Parts: sequence; structure tokens; C-alpha cells
Amino acid sequence: MTRDMDVLQNGPEERKLSGLENKSWWKIILYCMSFFLIFFISAIVVDLLTSWMTNYSVRFAVREIFLRLPITFVLFWLFGHYVVKKPLSFFMIRKPTKEILKWIGIGFVLPLSVILIYLIFGKIELLGHADPLSPSKIIYFVVATISMALLGGIIEEVLFRGYMFRILEEKWNTTIAILGPAMLFGSIHLLMIDSIDLVNVILVVIPISLVGVMFGLIVYITRNVWNAVVVHGIWNLFMVGRIIRTSAFEEHQFNAIYQLQITSDHILLTGGSFGVESAVPAIAVYLTAILVLLLYTARKCSRDT
Repeated sequence: MTRDMDVLQNGPEERKLSGLENKSWWKIILYCMSFFLIFFISAIVVDLLTSWMTNYSVRFAVREIFLRLPITFVLFWLFGHYVVKKPLSFFMIRKPTKEILKWIGIGFVLPLSVILIYLIFGKIELLGHADPLSPSKIIYFVVATISMALLGGIIEEVLFRGYMFRILEEKWNTTIAILGPAMLFGSIHLLMIDSIDLVNVILVVIPISLVGVMFGLIVYITRNVWNAVVVHGIWNLFMVGRIIRTSAFEEHQFNAIYQLQITSDHILLTGGSFGVESAVPAIAVYLTAILVLLLYTARKCSRDT
């Protein structure tokens, strides 16, 4: 992907707002790392602010939805507006269009395709709780699911495929803008596993980086970060949500209302310590989606030239 392709994709407004290409490389990296630090520091601060709350559902909702989401978004905007000196539209954070309905549909197709692969090979079954869940537990699971979908979908996509993407795209090119944030996106998920060894590092960084490439291509094609947000959020509903959860670990049955349990202990199907998002069926879906998006991009560029 070259800068010529970027010119074809970017609108006149984005090209007019250009200027980051003249900044020194260390300032560009500093901008990206500053956004990344805002992402982490806001999470730590809101966790401390809500640590006194004893009701898990209330704490989760207040911490993630009512504090972390708006605080992080405002801090991102302040840094982007007053330091980087670019408006939200420059970072492709603009009003969603009717096109988002298509991406909502695609958002459901991706996790359901992973589940279908397991079903075809008879390696998945639906589990529920032996005893009825209490209303408070159900409320907590629903709140946690909404929070995970919103936080993962909005904050992570705005950070990696909005702010970082555009800064890197303007300085260098689209390839770096997609791959750089994708690899960082994959690497930070190492914080979510207990055992750091070579196998688990590979099973986290490579597959989750592929997810980042997939989201990056969605944003590159549509020039609107909200399309990646809905795909990411719907993925979280099925893979890490608490209403229904696809898992290779039996203990996760107690962390969701229903669980799609992987009935195999083979690492290629379980994904190791990280779970099914790093397993072969999920990787196959990522690669297929990336291939389709690349073919669509190539065809669109050939039509526009």
C-alpha cells in the first residue's frame, strides 16, 4: 500500500489537514506513546477511584462505562486537539453512516464462523449452570458484557485504528499505519495471560496482531473508525462476554450465563493460555477476512485509477 493509494482513499479534508509528514520521527512516536499512556493511566486511575465500591455490578458499570470511557475519550480529544492539533475528523472519528449496518452484519458473521468450525468438527457444546443464577449475578454478567463490548470496541479502536493509525499514515504510509498498531495491540494482550513462555507468546502476539490488521483494513477501506468499533464490540459479545462465552476453560462456566465449551484439550483448538481467540479456527477466520479485505481494496484502487 503506497501513499498514492492513500491519496485515493483519503478525502480532500484529510489531505488539507496534513502536516504530520513534516514532523521528526521521534515526535511521531512520542505522540503515539502519549495516547497509549493515556489509555493505561486512565484505566489505573478509575480503578483506584472505584476500589471502595462493594457491589460488583455497580462498580463495573461506574468504573468502565461512566468513568473510564468518557474520561479516556476526553483525554484523547484534548491531546489530539491541543498537542497534535488535529480535529476528530482527521482521526476518522466522525458520524457513522448507513454503511455501519453492513459492518454490524459482518461483526456477527466473524464469531459465528469460528463457532461453526468447531460445530462442524464436533468440538463444542453449550453449557449452563446446574443451579439457577441469582438476579444479582445475572445483572453483573449483563453489565460486564456491555462494558467489555463498549470498552474494547470504542476505546481500543479509537486508540489503535483512529489516533495511532492516522498519525503513522500521515508520517509514513498505510502499511505502517496498519501493522504498527496491530503488533502493539497483539503485544499488550500478553498482560492477560498467566504464563509467559515462547509458545504462549506466539499464540497471543501473532493471532491478536492479525485481528489488529483486520480492524485496520476495515478502517482503511471505510475511513470511519466506528465500523471497526461495531465489529470489535460484537466479537467481544461472543468471545469474552458474560452472557454467552466461547471458551476452552471449564472454569469460565462460572463467569458467564451460558458457555460454548470447547471439548478438546489440543492446543491448536484451545489456543493455549489465551483461549479460543488464539486457536486455529479463529486464525482461519482472521486470515480469510484479511484476504477478502485486501482483495476488495485492490479492486477498489484499480477502479479508481
